[in-house]
Amino acid sequence: MACQAGISYARKRDDCEKAMRKFVSYYNAGNANGVASLFSDSWGESKNSIWQAGMRSNPEDYGKILSYKYVTVDSISDDNRITLFKVVAVKRSFMLGFDLDDKMKFGNFRFHTSSKHIDSLFSVLP
Repeated sequence: MACQAGISYARKRDDCEKAMRKFVSYYNAGNANGVASLFSDSWGESKNSIWQAGMRSNPEDYGKILSYKYVTVDSISDDNRITLFKVVAVKRSFMLGFDLDDKMKFGNFRFHTSSKHIDSLFSVLP
């Protein structure tokens, strides 16, 4: 059973890395529709309106994303695990977190996420 869990975790991490690559590509290109396409249908039409507005304000506040690095999976509850990435953008560095649904779309997504635990992880990262 432990071996299966390890395989599942590795697959999940690979899926998250792939989703993050797509997000960064769309984000840096200013492609709001591309970013919105990465979100689960559970977001409804809000995924389009959020990213139309987000693509106007986020690049201004953060700049383009220069690099990102997988950090860990933060277990918030038994049903909700957020994969965290350290993001370095032109204007600031921050933690970004998300989970993926069974269709590999963003379910929960936090562009700039923070908590006492997440901040403690961020403070020790290079």
